Amino acid sequence: MKGYRYFDAPALLLITMDKILSRDYLLDIGCAIQTFCHAAYYLGLGTCVQNQAVNYEDAIREILGIPLNKYLVAGVAVGYADENAPANKVQAIRARLEDICEWYE
Repeated sequence: MKGYRYFDAPALLLITMDKILSRDYLLDIGCAIQTFCHAAYYLGLGTCVQNQAVNYEDAIREILGIPLNKYLVAGVAVGYADENAPANKVQAIRARLEDICEWYE
């Protein structure tokens, strides 16, 4: 359940998007989030991109005063990584690229 506490990070970047925009902009937002995470890493910070950060949309809107014309897209927990935390030691098993992609010429 630490994810719902943003892994105890001291800061959270909350990403919103105007509802007037189409979902096509989510790719742009994803690229911006990735760039932010790379920059934070370069500065010695850890990040964790989280969908959990926006699960309680009504409460978040009320507390932060976010208008209804915005989507809550994601959150990014930001702080100094605890390298000894169990979550930072997980080694995910990844599918081989050949198993999940099809290439066409």
